[in-house]
Amino acid sequence: MKTQNSNGRTVKLIGVAFLAMLALLGCYYALFVAAIPRAELEAQYFRPPSRYIDICYQATAQGSQLCGVQVHIRDTGPRDAPALLLLHASNASLFTWDAWRSRLDDRYRIVAMDFPGHGLTGAAGEQDLSEVALADFVRAVADKLHLQQFVLGGNSLGGAVAAHFAILYPQRVSGLILVDSGGPKPIANGDTGTESNIMRLLRAQIRDTLMAWIAPRFLVAKYLHFEYYRQDLITSALVDRVWQFNRMDGNRTLRRRAILNDPWIRKYPDRIRARTLIIWGAHDRVFPLRGAQSFFQSIPGAKVVVLPDAGHHPQEESPDRSAALVRAFLGGTPVTNR
Repeated sequence: MKTQNSNGRTVKLIGVAFLAMLALLGCYYALFVAAIPRAELEAQYFRPPSRYIDICYQATAQGSQLCGVQVHIRDTGPRDAPALLLLHASNASLFTWDAWRSRLDDRYRIVAMDFPGHGLTGAAGEQDLSEVALADFVRAVADKLHLQQFVLGGNSLGGAVAAHFAILYPQRVSGLILVDSGGPKPIANGDTGTESNIMRLLRAQIRDTLMAWIAPRFLVAKYLHFEYYRQDLITSALVDRVWQFNRMDGNRTLRRRAILNDPWIRKYPDRIRARTLIIWGAHDRVFPLRGAQSFFQSIPGAKVVVLPDAGHHPQEESPDRSAALVRAFLGGTPVTNR
């Protein structure tokens, strides 16, 4: 009798396990989204002034060099004008700078690029996406375009990379523009700062591993609604573009995103010697102002302007005001909060 009961329980457990496995498989296939071939996205997004340039740069922390990387850039404005290089956020693309380009390239050379694993640049090999490695990537792009000195601007991850670049190559940076920049310790979703760096890194790795294969459109839309204060900007076209680029062949498997609370950049902001403009959205929930203000105010001589109608992407959410600030900064005019 005991043997029969034991066998019955075993059969039930096997049945439950089998049903659970079917449920998991069902969820996976319901949420799984296929990769998109590069050619399909090029047909939709690669149009003038887009072009590719070939570069070599230090690909990993071990110092190996990666060559033949096709970098998607947009380079407009007078060739002999002062240059502004712009670096986008994680999981974004160079299209985030379109509003600034249309407002500034009458007098300035505006160069935007897609990072490795982003946009149409895509992945090539096992690239390192640390902020230091991406700073070397930016240097390679600038060298290819024969830009010896320029103003460097960045949003979120791009800001952290720009800050690293300004410390590593101070002679190349005539000015620095940090837009809701990575670098300070993030305080979001109720984070009180007590979570260890190891746990934050582990959580990010789990998230990125899952998102590499399970990235339904509604999750992308939800994250964009979190990032943007201007909810009217979350259009179907924006959601589709972010969703599609993160599914391009190669991009989705290159998930070693930079850790934006890098203690190195937090420790040495006073090493930044370039004149610095800091633009911050008052409603940024990714890097709230309270968590970033003291860090960036430690940059000698930095000017901080908070925009009341913006979240994490002021270049898109408050394009007229933010571009006017940049134009004044590029022209040497004192920047004011009005």
